[in-house]
Amino acid sequence: MKFIAATSALLASALAAKITSPPQLTQCRNIAIKWTEGEGDIYITVIPAGEASSEPIEAFPPQHGESGSYNWKVNVPGGQEISLAVNDESGDVNYSSELTVRDSDNSDCLGEDVQGQAAESDDSNNDDGDQSSSSSSESSSSSSTSSSSSSSSSTPSSSSSDNTSADSGNNAQNDDDSGAVSHVFAGSMVAAASLAGALLI
Repeated sequence: MKFIAATSALLASALAAKITSPPQLTQCRNIAIKWTEGEGDIYITVIPAGEASSEPIEAFPPQHGESGSYNWKVNVPGGQEISLAVNDESGDVNYSSELTVRDSDNSDCLGEDVQGQAAESDDSNNDDGDQSSSSSSESSSSSSTSSSSSSSSSTPSSSSSDNTSADSGNNAQNDDDSGAVSHVFAGSMVAAASLAGALLI
């Protein structure tokens, strides 16, 4: 009978959800508790090491999914020995190995309600990354278009400046030519007056 009971317990354990945790836990530090092969709702609790029938030290909110993880801030004092227990809708329970919580200088979380949250899935992170990449591409495209427009706008201005400079040069040349004609005309008048004076004498 004992053999049958032990075999039944092993089979039930094999069918229940599995739980894993980091090899070390530190007071008021975050850890990721992972489960696999779950069925329906997942219930994770913290119990005193080796005392499966004891009242849980902490009980986390129900989780969902065949596999996943839960980020927990270890609000258990350093030096305490604990185990993590997981059970699902099958009713069977599995346990982690026994763990000793390490001390730390941070004690802010002690005495507070359980703190933690379900970890985000990789798919949501990838979606965010894709959206960010798309936004960056659109911004780069807009910047390129603006640069092209600025270059196009500056070209007519340069042409206008060149035309203005050319017109100024032509006007200056015309002024020089007019001045030269005036000097020649004035010189001719002086010569004519001198000749008339000589004839009168």
